[in-house]
Amino acid sequence: MKIEVKDGLLSVEVSDAEFGNVMKEIAEKAKFKAEISGAVASKKITTNFKDIDVERGVRRLLTVMKEKDFTISYNTAGMIDKLEIYGSAAKPFATPTTPPKKPQYIQKPPMPILPPQPLPPPPK
Repeated sequence: MKIEVKDGLLSVEVSDAEFGNVMKEIAEKAKFKAEISGAVASKKITTNFKDIDVERGVRRLLTVMKEKDFTISYNTAGMIDKLEIYGSAAKPFATPTTPPKKPQYIQKPPMPILPPQPLPPPPK
């Protein structure tokens, strides 16, 4: 696993590495906090790229892992201050315990059937 942060640019060369370890090392070298929870931390990642902006690199790694449940906080200089990855296993919303009731429809009385009406004469 080779991770380098130099002049705000990130280079990553990892093969079959744990995603949590990769992100923690990037956070340490780029000087931001990282909190990773859920099953995503132990998933394996293989990727490499060189000399791209740290934020773009972090987002690329999240995309490679198909991880959408995260928060990035920034400091006053516009740099990453904290990365929180909640993982796919985290469930922020409660799931219902009882199935929802079927909607009840109001029935309208049937429309009266009117006898056919003669057509008006054609215009002259």
